[in-house]
Amino acid sequence: MTKLVQSEYDSFEKKTTIRLSNNILSSILFENLGIQYIEVNFIATKIEGGESGVCLAIVYQSQESKQAHELMIDELFIKLNDEIFLHYEKLINQSTSVGCIISTDDLAKICTSSKVEMRIKNGSGHADFMVEDMQSWAKVMYNVAVDDTAYSNEVAEKEKEEDGRLNELERKRQEREQQLIQTENRLKNNKINKYFEVDYDKFKQKYTVNQKEELELEVSDDSQPLQNVFFKFRYVYIKEELIRLLIDLKIFSLEEFHLKNGEIIILIDDSKRLRLPANENYSNLYAETVHVESAFYKISEEELKALCEANMLAIRITNGEEHVDITTNEIQITARRFYNAVIDETAYTDDLQTQEERKAAERERLRQERLAKEAEEERIRAEKRAEWWAANKKKVIVTTLTIIALVIGVIVYHRIAENKRYQQALAEANAYIASGDSCVAIYHFDEARAFYELAKQTGAWKYGVYEKESALRDAQNKADKEYNEALRRLKIFLDADDGEFNDLSNACLEKMIQIYPDRKETKYFQKLRKK
Repeated sequence: MTKLVQSEYDSFEKKTTIRLSNNILSSILFENLGIQYIEVNFIATKIEGGESGVCLAIVYQSQESKQAHELMIDELFIKLNDEIFLHYEKLINQSTSVGCIISTDDLAKICTSSKVEMRIKNGSGHADFMVEDMQSWAKVMYNVAVDDTAYSNEVAEKEKEEDGRLNELERKRQEREQQLIQTENRLKNNKINKYFEVDYDKFKQKYTVNQKEELELEVSDDSQPLQNVFFKFRYVYIKEELIRLLIDLKIFSLEEFHLKNGEIIILIDDSKRLRLPANENYSNLYAETVHVESAFYKISEEELKALCEANMLAIRITNGEEHVDITTNEIQITARRFYNAVIDETAYTDDLQTQEERKAAERERLRQERLAKEAEEERIRAEKRAEWWAANKKKVIVTTLTIIALVIGVIVYHRIAENKRYQQALAEANAYIASGDSCVAIYHFDEARAFYELAKQTGAWKYGVYEKESALRDAQNKADKEYNEALRRLKIFLDADDGEFNDLSNACLEKMIQIYPDRKETKYFQKLRKK
């Protein structure tokens, strides 16, 4: 028995049930019938010593808003090669599936048809759809349930095709598993950019990546039911489970908006629409008249990528009756940052930088280019120097020795001349210093200071002159103190009686005249002369 089918044996009824290993799926949603998707399968039964038969089973999932009697499939039509061929009524009907017995002749006709279409009817109406892969699977079932020599080549080809499909699924599963491992390791190391933060629950082995700051979407029309809308991305990773990418929405409104009953519709570049239904809505009264509501919306990696690559985004928030339209490009920037944080840290790196960071990065890039250019230029110069040295080594050595000899001669000559100039300057400086010392002895301090300055200008006694100037300041300070003391005593004599004015006053005058013979007479000096 081929591996394209599954079999089950019931020892009590001595019955073998055979079904296709894979359901035949339709890609069409039947919203008008209240049915979301349909699966088609062949089921064969073989009873030992009894009848055998093949059943065409249809399994469907319905919308919760529809009643059970409206969803029940009443009739089934099968059209082969654009001609109505089979019509089944009073189907074997269960809660979410129906079935009909088809003969082996009918199954053989399906095997030879290049086009198979189906129509189903229920209380809401009917819908037509095509089952593209039904012919090849019918051949598999015919080979297993009716004649194991029929369509052997086709079944073998189908097995190869199925093996290829399973191998591809396994490859994708392994890639996804590796990606999950890398994601987990990345989250453990907290390799998340500055706009998101990681929270880890060690009991649940659960990682949550939260956007640090919510994005506030402005509602420009005051007549709209919402006042404020806050938008952020969230990522949940639980070990050994699928990753969930989420959008969290929080709204403030004057009346309850009931997000749970609605959805977010994202228009991408005026051509593609993403419809994300709301989950887990809650509502509470924020103030006396303001309601706050929150809901999250699941978004796939492909849908997130579409937001990142869009040129224009427009958002509609609806609760099924009312809606609010928002146009913003800030969501795209946030989406790119989120994609970089949780999926691919090498994607959209430019959008993670502020303007200052981009300028700094550009400056650093230019600096590195300049350093590389300078290094290359220095390398070229070094190569040229090496080439020149190899060609001119002997000449350079001879020339260098000649220059060294000339330099030594010049240095010796200049040393001799410099020493002669120094001796002359030293003699001149000694004469100036001697003149200065003579002026200090007779209290001519200004003249002494002028001589010392001339001595410094010669350069021969530069530091010795500093010592002379220090001694000059000390001598002048001492003379000033003696002069001031004589003047103070002279003031006392001027205020005394005539009998007390004696030779001491003359001594004071003589001392003052001795210290500063050219100083102008003070008013006390003048009073003394008169007295």
